[in-house]
Amino acid sequence: MSEHRQECVRCCCPKKVSDVHWPGWDERNTGRSEGNSPAMNTKNVEAAKRRAMGLWSLSPLNTDTPSYHGPEHWQQVLKNAQRLCLHTAGADREVCEMFAWLHDSCRENEHGDGGHGARAASLVQDMRNVGEIVLDEYRFTSLFDSILYHDSGLVALQGEAHRATKGVCWDADRLDLPRVGITPDPKLMSTPIGAEIATKMQEDEHREYSHSLQ
Repeated sequence: MSEHRQECVRCCCPKKVSDVHWPGWDERNTGRSEGNSPAMNTKNVEAAKRRAMGLWSLSPLNTDTPSYHGPEHWQQVLKNAQRLCLHTAGADREVCEMFAWLHDSCRENEHGDGGHGARAASLVQDMRNVGEIVLDEYRFTSLFDSILYHDSGLVALQGEAHRATKGVCWDADRLDLPRVGITPDPKLMSTPIGAEIATKMQEDEHREYSHSLQ
């Protein structure tokens, strides 16, 4: 968890992302394709999920002890990404969903595994080379970079290539930091909606902490 502590604010009892109201959201929205995002190729997402779950079956993290970086986390990142895409123009939902399944699929431990992003990026390159996933160069670069740098504490900047998609991917991951006892920092969110949700989470935590002192 050390890399998480470097980039986010610790609180006593962090607000879970599922407890926060998302503007304009209900469960029916998971099937929508927004804005100018390319049409969804569900075969790519299914291939990403299948590969991730196959790796999980062999992972050293797959034990009787709950994992911070296993399928439960991937599924929450998937839900977060779907929600963020509804509010982020230009975000490629298909790429974001593939990111959710694959970004932590090559982890070897729960803590300082600094090379896991590079290993997962290499994995998606191999998957593309053998036709397991089919993406044009632009969309592949978006997925590759999102995975490669997701553990680097970066923020997608205005005007940066693939900004919307990378921003959704990284925010979706960081908004699940409460699972390790950390409340996301709005300053480290890449999308306006991500920053808004992180701010609400911080405000709720501060409010609850203040009430506990009364």
